[in-house]
Amino acid sequence: MDDIKKFDIFISYRREGGSTLAKLIYESLTQKRYSVFFDHDTLTSGEFGIKLIKTIEAAKDVIVVLSKNCLERCKNEDDWLRKEITTAIKSQKHIILIFTEDFRMPSTIDLIDLPEEIQKLLGYQGYKASIEHFDSIMKKLCNELTSSPAALDESALEPAIAFLSDGGAEQLPTETRKKLIKSLLTCEYGDSIGNVLSSYITTTAKNLQNIRTVFRYEIEIREQFFFNNIDIDEEKYFLLTENLAYRKQLVTPMEKNNFWLSFVRNLDELDDALRSENFLFSENLLMEKNDLKKLSELSDDEKLSFYTKNMRVKLNINGYSLTPARLIINEAGIFANYTIDDSDKINNNILELKLVFSIPHRKQASYFFVSISDPTYSPYIKFVYPEDEIDAEMIPFLSRATSSADTKIFEGLREISFEKEWVMPMSGVMFIITLDEK
Repeated sequence: MDDIKKFDIFISYRREGGSTLAKLIYESLTQKRYSVFFDHDTLTSGEFGIKLIKTIEAAKDVIVVLSKNCLERCKNEDDWLRKEITTAIKSQKHIILIFTEDFRMPSTIDLIDLPEEIQKLLGYQGYKASIEHFDSIMKKLCNELTSSPAALDESALEPAIAFLSDGGAEQLPTETRKKLIKSLLTCEYGDSIGNVLSSYITTTAKNLQNIRTVFRYEIEIREQFFFNNIDIDEEKYFLLTENLAYRKQLVTPMEKNNFWLSFVRNLDELDDALRSENFLFSENLLMEKNDLKKLSELSDDEKLSFYTKNMRVKLNINGYSLTPARLIINEAGIFANYTIDDSDKINNNILELKLVFSIPHRKQASYFFVSISDPTYSPYIKFVYPEDEIDAEMIPFLSRATSSADTKIFEGLREISFEKEWVMPMSGVMFIITLDEK
């Protein structure tokens, strides 16, 4: 057992129908600093059985996510969900049941046909989870746990937080600043979300002292992106359209009149020349590397045509429409350089931006997010998607000082807004996307 990492909480679930809810529970608990085992893909096939059983035996709490028809295969002695449940019961673990909305309790007749351990399982305390009331379910779940979250030595973070807020991070080498921000994010939100966020927030970290008084971000996924005569399989990609508008008060005037918009596949692959550039906006570009390479091999005119006609990028600053002065497409992403040729266009250090674009979004990609890298007042974020093709879950990771003034969750729509409230940097909303297998 010495070579097996111990976890306080084990999440058991059937992948068909239970994975989305199980992942949400995992993300929520890890954000709260609980020690949670969730994905047994991390175990190789040779050691899977023994280590999985020992992980359950070492845990304090076992959360069992029960989804539609998940118990039918438990009649098979080799079924792994049954083995996990059996181990938890025999080990006398504290078991909590979480039911998906479509789970139906077996009838008395069907219950008799199920194994004894499954019959015992259904006698444990449980809660039906719904996205609309997910936060309240998590509060009840946390109250039921015998495990405790890991303590955070906040005093150890205070010097780093003060250093960032005073602008000291700008004096650090780029790589050191990135490591510092990553450490803060993983401490605050856990490894799973923190590692993802840190990669993108570091591109705009030097602008943390600026203030946005208006922030409206609308995202929509449509059925298919069209590459138009480029040798790329269009069936692999959704069309992801974004409409962003904000009003930014520049506490520190813009040092340069030129800046970049970037659509980044992998920040680690950025050329050294780009790392020190001024990025006004960055978006995650979830394209396959080989397909992005095909775009990089286009002529300069073809690249510009793809950017303006396929991606339909439109940028307006303070009422002036801008066109890219330079365009780079390589295996790291798509980068457009813009120049404001007249400094009078930035009056009183006010920057009013409107940006619209469409990008290909790989259908197998599991997430994307909206990051808030400046102090922002009254943000509004809206996500529209084809409910007959995908399921989407919304996970806010917003500053604790705020509370949602208006959150709407409907089929095909996720929406969150904060009326007359501030959301602080290193915040945002993550969307987890799952292809609907109905």
